Amino acid sequence: MPQASAKSNTVQPDKPNEPIFTPRFIAGFAVNFILYMQYYALMVAMAGYSAMQFAAGATEGGFTASVFILGALCSRLFFGGAIDKVGRGRVLVACMTGEVACTLLYLAFEHVPAIGVFIVLRFLHGAFYGLSQTTVTSIVSSAVPFSRKGEGVGYYMLSVTLGAALGPLMGSAFSNAGDFDMLFFSCLGMIAVGYVAALGVVLPGRRQSSEVSKATGATKASEQSGDADKPAKTHKLSLANFIEVRALPVSVAITVGYLAYGALITYINPYAAEVGLTGAASFFFVSYSIAMFVTRPFTGRWFDSAGDKGIMTLGFACLGASMLIMGFAQNGAMLLVSAALAGVGVGSVQPDGLVLAMRRCPDDRLTAANSTYFVLLDVAIGLCPFLVGWIAPAFGYRVLFLVMVPVVAASYVVYMAFRRAGLIAGKKK
Repeated sequence: MPQASAKSNTVQPDKPNEPIFTPRFIAGFAVNFILYMQYYALMVAMAGYSAMQFAAGATEGGFTASVFILGALCSRLFFGGAIDKVGRGRVLVACMTGEVACTLLYLAFEHVPAIGVFIVLRFLHGAFYGLSQTTVTSIVSSAVPFSRKGEGVGYYMLSVTLGAALGPLMGSAFSNAGDFDMLFFSCLGMIAVGYVAALGVVLPGRRQSSEVSKATGATKASEQSGDADKPAKTHKLSLANFIEVRALPVSVAITVGYLAYGALITYINPYAAEVGLTGAASFFFVSYSIAMFVTRPFTGRWFDSAGDKGIMTLGFACLGASMLIMGFAQNGAMLLVSAALAGVGVGSVQPDGLVLAMRRCPDDRLTAANSTYFVLLDVAIGLCPFLVGWIAPAFGYRVLFLVMVPVVAASYVVYMAFRRAGLIAGKKK
């Protein structure tokens, strides 16, 4: 499907009922699912593994988990803007190769009792993960028909939901059994399958890249000719090398509200223990994932047919209501209702926000926009404990979640302000 050039977003209209579920889409879904499943499986096991293997304390063990996110954030921030210049296919294959190598190296640490070296490995693994996830998302999302972009990206982001639901279960099972070697072997097998799936993403992508060049005259935004046409710009140090400014408004707006999601994934377990709802908390993300799975196809179609305002308003409202119910939860049913509302809220705001970030950008800046968006979401999750973590010791977890209600409201206000200013475009210009 022809895409826009760097200076013109004029494209041929999508064919009626143009399919979303192409072989490349399915392969990209598989790659993203495997990346997220491995990420979450290893994340929940790192503290226990570090304590067993390196006799690490809580702080060091926690850092072996969080340094992975730091690596992903750094790679997206410093290299995300260069992906299109190098070539999306090349970057994806190279980074998936790095994913396989890093996963294989986990097995070597049975004989390397150095936690410092292990932390370096975790950082590098996070860097490969960040670039792989950014690149495969750009390839797949650019191939989704424009008229079905909200629906298609919504379906694609279910790969994140699946990975976030199944990964912790896998990691917890092996971690509780103390069988970390089997965990690493399982992750190695998964990422090997992901590597093969990545080839299924790249090969059709190269054919499409050739078609795009022909359709646009191959004069503006082709990955192959861009460096040759503008060699000086490739090496010039500028803000555009790191972020896509046109994607910042919607990214910033959603990042503010994403602090609530960060509070959920960080504090749900200690909160449940504090209020005596640990049994229900074990099903929290099951309820969250089911609600997201059920509603995402509908919310995506709503976005495509009616625009962004209605569905984004619903998403922010559901997320705010989730935090409110969470703060007053007295029983397991209220906790699971809160989880379902959070699933609808995040499942509406996150993928549609990504579409809005991409719609303001030409195709040759799509990956930079994608990277900018996910960098800020990573920042929200990473900074959440520092920004709001002090509330729980001082006032309790209930107050922490209630504070998230005005935070989500502020996020919606920022979104509407940028939208009215024309900085968030429901239609591609």
